[in-house]
Amino acid sequence: MLSFATTKMPGAELVLGDMTDFDLGTTFDVVACVFDTVNHLVNYEAWESLFQGVARHLKPGGLFIFDLNTIGRLHQLVARPPWVDDFDGNTLIMDVRSEGDEVTLWDIRVFAPAGDGMFTLHQENIRELGVTLETVRTTLATDFDLLHEVDDSGSPPTDESPRAYFVYRRLG
Repeated sequence: MLSFATTKMPGAELVLGDMTDFDLGTTFDVVACVFDTVNHLVNYEAWESLFQGVARHLKPGGLFIFDLNTIGRLHQLVARPPWVDDFDGNTLIMDVRSEGDEVTLWDIRVFAPAGDGMFTLHQENIRELGVTLETVRTTLATDFDLLHEVDDSGSPPTDESPRAYFVYRRLG
């Protein structure tokens, strides 16, 4: 992913690391964590560690922008049958199952043409953790002020919203 990003953004400084335990030696005006990245941390202690790291790397008054899949959204995905989509000659099958304790397993399979009527299977299993929005708000209140939160429809997010988007300001 970093190699690909380098070709798209040759002047950017890219760092490979653990988002729950990092020290970049500098602070920023804005930290963004998008595409439900936070959900991929499958225990809440890791979320707390990420939030602490963001706080350490933001200047006072700096912004933390992030989104997440809500518990309701993850429950909806578990209740649905596998999703099938054909794109560019490939076939995607995605099945989301519960692993308990609000952890979901996303079984993603892509069948790509390999010639002579044969296909190559590309498969990945991804886990996501669902957490109540109140838990997130309470955790962030230590170091941040909530500036704005919204769901996909432009309404205040709830645990039943598909996604929740947040903008927090670093205290201090």
